[in-house]
Amino acid sequence: MKDKQTIILKHYHDGKSQRAIHRETEIDRKTVRKYIKEEYYANRAELLNGKNRSEELVQNIVENQNMILATVVK
Repeated sequence: MKDKQTIILKHYHDGKSQRAIHRETEIDRKTVRKYIKEEYYANRAELLNGKNRSEELVQNIVENQNMILATVVK
């Protein structure tokens, strides 16, 4: 299961949309969304708990939130 998550997140961090990841990997779009949301909430919790305040973490959260919002709007 971690392999699937790793593949999805690699594509996502390369700037691909959830739909593009689904098309390229043939992984269900709901699964793609699930792993991206899990990473978003894990990063957000880490930031809120003050464990990591790096610029990269903040940028990941912003990008994940934008992707989630874009999915909801469509």
